[in-house]
Amino acid sequence: MKRFTNCTLGARDVILLLEELHRRGYERMRFFGYLSPNRMAYRVHLARQDAMSENGYELEGEAIWYSSVGSDCCGLSADSLADEFLEEFAEHPDLFRAKAEDSDYVQWFRRVVELACRGIYLNPYSDDRIVSICSGYIDTIGGDGERLPLPPVSPRPFTGTPAAHVWVECASLVAKHLHLGQVDKAGVPYYEGHLSAVAAQGRDWRERVVGYLHDSTEDTQYKLDSVLSLLEDFAGASLPRRDRNEIERALRLLDHHCAANRESYIQGIVASPLATAVKLHDLTHNMDLSRLVSPSLGDYECLERYKCEFAYLSSFLRPPTYLN
Repeated sequence: MKRFTNCTLGARDVILLLEELHRRGYERMRFFGYLSPNRMAYRVHLARQDAMSENGYELEGEAIWYSSVGSDCCGLSADSLADEFLEEFAEHPDLFRAKAEDSDYVQWFRRVVELACRGIYLNPYSDDRIVSICSGYIDTIGGDGERLPLPPVSPRPFTGTPAAHVWVECASLVAKHLHLGQVDKAGVPYYEGHLSAVAAQGRDWRERVVGYLHDSTEDTQYKLDSVLSLLEDFAGASLPRRDRNEIERALRLLDHHCAANRESYIQGIVASPLATAVKLHDLTHNMDLSRLVSPSLGDYECLERYKCEFAYLSSFLRPPTYLN
């Protein structure tokens, strides 16, 4: 049964569910709840932080999940509901991006939980519509006119730059998520069998980051902007402009869908020293036929092509200090 497709939850269930998701690291998951105009149901939305409006509470973008819920609870624990929610929406990109720190919002939401446990729920809309939100607070229903301040508009602007190893670790996590379920020619999970091998050859952190992500737009449904946003979400920071531009350029050149044919694809890669280095790492791993139990004639034909491409690109290889 898909509980969140066929909703059987109460308002308190949803709030306790989100509290549990926060405990599991999905701190940028947001709650938006209000009483329906006919006052017969409580409507709830769960969405990631940047889908919310400037006031921090109302939904502006798309929700991960939306439903009208009743007042009766379903009888399941918040822990069980969280398990079901994460399973049902495992492939949702917004859920993936919501897994990041936001302690300010988590602290504010604890007050929402306290009120819900007393049967009191947020309701910003009344006869005079959004007057409460415009005044900087949210009205409630089920209590004695209690109000809650608007949630903090967080996370705060990114400051500082994580150490290089953090970007590599986050690129690894993004790659593992994007390529989940894919396998290489040897039948090994693509992340372990190929991406990790390419990244391991990187001579600096940028080469390792691009090594993990070099097939992300070519072999998944994700666009380049989304891939880089995922990387920054996991790191909790923005890539320095110069590094982001170079990484973005390299990833675009490494996507063969962006080239007219294989020859122009290889020739175009040399425009980026970073892309050139990672493609050489990629070819090195592809040329290792010992990883295949029974290489086919096609594998040996590809090997000859890879050798020619490797020889061509090698003449353009530069030291990993090309950005310094």
